[in-house]
This record gives sequence, structure tokens and C-alpha cells, in this order.
Amino acid sequence: MTRFGVDANILLRALLNDHPQQSGMARHLLAGLGEGRRGHIAISAVLEVFWVLRSRYRVPRQALYEMMRRLLMTRHLEVESSEAVVRALAHYREGRADFQDALLVERNVEAGCDLTCTFDREAARRLPKMELLA
Repeated sequence: MTRFGVDANILLRALLNDHPQQSGMARHLLAGLGEGRRGHIAISAVLEVFWVLRSRYRVPRQALYEMMRRLLMTRHLEVESSEAVVRALAHYREGRADFQDALLVERNVEAGCDLTCTFDREAARRLPKMELLA
């Protein structure tokens, strides 16, 4: 079996279909995934894709949630800490927290942390297991 990492720019081209050559190449790469050929998305790529879609392309919250959810559901494409990503997206969709803060908390929970300390008052107020250091 072949396993390869997928960079954020590949994912963005496939999601956005915004480049005449690269978008087609990215979709072709992802369509070619299967039992013997799997892709892997690292947490850093998940965060970069989210940030670019939100900041540069100004994708609205619900549409951004749907795009990220669709990415998570792509067959034969593994996402690092996928369960933490799903929980963080749920926090984001419900308006409880920024995705990156929620993902930080969820990854820390996976690592066995009881809580995450922060100076971010809003994040501490909105996220369970995030505590304000004051």
C-alpha cells in the first residue's frame, strides 16, 4: 500500500476549483485514492485549509463547516486526529468557539490533559476544558 501526505494547497485547489490546471490535477489525485493508495492530511494542513478559506476567501461559517466536513468524509483520505477535528468543527458550527481554539482543546484532551490554560477570555468562556489564567 502507498500512503502519501497531502499539502494544504492540493486540498484548496480541489475544494475551490480556482486554478485551470492545478484544480484538475488535485481532483485527479484525490479521485485516484483507494485501498492501495491512501492520502494523509496532517493537522497543520487542516488548520491551513481552514484559515485560508476563512481569511482569504471569506467563506461563510456554514459553508466553511460543510467544506471541511466534506473533506473529512473523503474515502481513503485519513485526517490526523480526525475525531478531535470533528468535535472542533461542531464547536465552530454552533458558534461556541473559533475552530483553532476548539481544535487545540480537543487535541489536548486526546493527549490526556484535564484542561487547557489560556489568557483568551472569550475562548475560556465558550469552551469546556479551557480555563482562563487570571
